[in-house]
Amino acid sequence: MIVPVDALHRAVQEHGWLVVSGSLGDARTRVTTTVGLTARGLPELAVAGLDADTGGALLHELAGRLAGGQLVDDGAPVRGLLASGADPCLDEPVRPALTLPAADLYGEAVVVRQLVWADAEGRLPGDPGFSHPDLQPLLAGEPIEAPQDELPREWPLRLDPHTEVRSSRPVAELAWPVLVVCRDDDGGWLFLDGASDYVDRHSVGECLHDALERDLTLIDVAAQLEPGDTAERDRPGLPWRYERA
Repeated sequence: MIVPVDALHRAVQEHGWLVVSGSLGDARTRVTTTVGLTARGLPELAVAGLDADTGGALLHELAGRLAGGQLVDDGAPVRGLLASGADPCLDEPVRPALTLPAADLYGEAVVVRQLVWADAEGRLPGDPGFSHPDLQPLLAGEPIEAPQDELPREWPLRLDPHTEVRSSRPVAELAWPVLVVCRDDDGGWLFLDGASDYVDRHSVGECLHDALERDLTLIDVAAQLEPGDTAERDRPGLPWRYERA
């Protein structure tokens, strides 16, 4: 399920959120998922084993309810989504492996709630005897190991932690992952999301330690960059590519 990050960004900017559908792992497993709810402070939604039209309609309706302030408890039936049959439920939020499109856009900030539907006997995935374990697997998988959330007690760089840097607004305010780090010839720093167009007057000025605290993997990158260098990666977890001055 691969969608270019810039296309995702444009669609979210225009519509607020979108729904993407595709195969995940086994070709029988079709997963439909939202992209964009993370920016509203909400978990993304996913449903497995339904065709794109049905799954998309369910998720658009449910996303609208959640964006409007409706609260849905874990495991509680979601009323009115299906015309017949047992009401589906929302599983507890999980941090998925970084394979869903929203994770390409937001990285490890993504949390997902899976909408699960019952078989003809009213059993849900995970219940003994559930009829469709291959068609509708639970997507939690192995949780992402929680990243270290504090800088080392001893500042790890030779640079002053209060060095002024510029970050794109999605990085600083929406917790988008940093995909590009630049040092200009004068030694100034840019931390960019790689999808939005960088405009200096719309960027956010902050201290170097602020940028690194959001993603401690950037410490190693910052340690290697000299004035004029650039580092890029396609998404969190993938190797950095360095362009030296």
